[in-house]
Amino acid sequence: MIEIIEGEVARRGVGYVVIMTKIGVGYRVLVPDGEEYDEGAFCRIWTHQVFRETDSRLFGFKSIRCLDLFRDLIQLKGVGPVGAQALLNGGADFFLKAVREKDAEALKKQRGVGKKLSQDVLALFKESPTKCRIPTSVTDD
Repeated sequence: MIEIIEGEVARRGVGYVVIMTKIGVGYRVLVPDGEEYDEGAFCRIWTHQVFRETDSRLFGFKSIRCLDLFRDLIQLKGVGPVGAQALLNGGADFFLKAVREKDAEALKKQRGVGKKLSQDVLALFKESPTKCRIPTSVTDD
């Protein structure tokens, strides 16, 4: 499993960056904000690798906190890696605040998050608050 990648941004686009490592290997990493990375700049991205029958994807995050939340979210029934990353488009603090306030409308404002996903995630937290680390941290003030 690839946990972290650091190197120069070789290419960027909507939803991805290509990171060229020191050893000359370029990794395409799916990120919510690919346009915000500067080509030629150094960056460090925390990653989660997802293997499917026909492909392998690296989902990337700027912080270990977002990565941990992502891993918690994909453990919930009905939340896949694309949806989990979309929920975290605004960052960890934004997501946790929306969950704490049960604000489905705020979650819906994130690119890739629709009404169903935002409501389903909030319902999952309400029904089984101990399924993962998120509900505990969300209710602690």
